[in-house]
Amino acid sequence: MSKSNKAACVDVDEAKEAKYQEVATAVRELYTEKEFNFNNEDFEILSTIRYDPLLTDTVDFSIMFDGSSDNSRLFFLFDEHLHRTNLALRYFGFGYQLTRLQLLSRLNEALAPLDKSHAYKLRLTIAGNGEANVTVQAAPHRYNLLDGFNTQGNYTSPVWNVFIDTEPILISPFTSFKTTRRQRYTESRERMLVKDSPDPQEVLLYNTANQVTEGSITNIAFRDKYSEADTWITPELSSGCLCGVVRHMLISKGLVKEKQVNIKEVKVGDEVLLFNGIIGVVKGKIMDRSLFPPKY
Repeated sequence: MSKSNKAACVDVDEAKEAKYQEVATAVRELYTEKEFNFNNEDFEILSTIRYDPLLTDTVDFSIMFDGSSDNSRLFFLFDEHLHRTNLALRYFGFGYQLTRLQLLSRLNEALAPLDKSHAYKLRLTIAGNGEANVTVQAAPHRYNLLDGFNTQGNYTSPVWNVFIDTEPILISPFTSFKTTRRQRYTESRERMLVKDSPDPQEVLLYNTANQVTEGSITNIAFRDKYSEADTWITPELSSGCLCGVVRHMLISKGLVKEKQVNIKEVKVGDEVLLFNGIIGVVKGKIMDRSLFPPKY
């Protein structure tokens, strides 16, 4: 990498680090250290990262994976993942940080035997002893990862069915950060999703104060019903929602704004945006779960 490119990376890293320090402050204010003791908790830090050759116009596979160049642009929001992961490592007191080169090397190592003309979902887990593992599975092609912002006529992806959970979620650092402690999300999905549905679907979660938090595998945004402008709003970190990488990027770029959403204001038929680091941004619609009877 040239000196100018290295300097640019440093500038990007410092800017993102400053933004994530704001996130860290918000999370610390939400939870007290006395309330949560992680010493006896068995969990790993988790991040799911999209590899996609369509993220760059030209890819020379003979040089992009030989370790001599920075191919981080082939991983959707690579820098966001790096800084969010290190924020979680600090918060939970793991005692070490992940360098840019370490993350890139592990991702490239996992992709080494695969056909790099396809898109993949890389699931990164980091244990308390510093051991990092990456598993890989195929991901569907997405020609526009921000497709959800298109008008309905220009939208090319499926619209997700979104069902409101019947029980509130108890927020904790395990909802604000992505870890392998995902039982509460699994329970919501088992309770609400339609078995064997051919359509993509999601569960809308809310906390015990009736504040919307997120989806079971996505962050979420709603049209602001109290604004004359066409504004998208996403729940604040104080709701206990995940500090997702796409959420952070969309807020930083002014595409969505933070605002608390009460679950009682969410109505069947409402259009929403769903987003995470694998699917990007897609459209969803709040649906009446009773219209989807269980299959036997």
